[in-house]
Amino acid sequence: MADFDDSADPELGAACNRLAAYVLPIPAGAVIDEASGLTETDLVMILRRLHLTRKNVMIEHITMEEMNRRYGRTAERVKALSDDALLAEWQASSWEEGDEVADALAAEMQRRNLDF
Repeated sequence: MADFDDSADPELGAACNRLAAYVLPIPAGAVIDEASGLTETDLVMILRRLHLTRKNVMIEHITMEEMNRRYGRTAERVKALSDDALLAEWQASSWEEGDEVADALAAEMQRRNLDF
């Protein structure tokens, strides 16, 4: 996870480092807050983008599918998700035909007899 020790705002940098330490042990894609649907994936994306902005670096906007491909949400890991995390990932999916992760999510949901 990114290190914020060189942040222009030391107080914010320290808070971000604490948040990163909190997020690291959470399983990928885990739902953190069921009411809002906040997931580990959301926090990782926020921290990574915030880390880039600390020095006014341009942020590349990517889709959730591309972020998952780059940062470890592979079809192989879908089977390890809890039912809630699986449903949350499905809801966040673009449902584009040919998307390996979306296809794996759908197959796993079918295997578990979960409603779409």
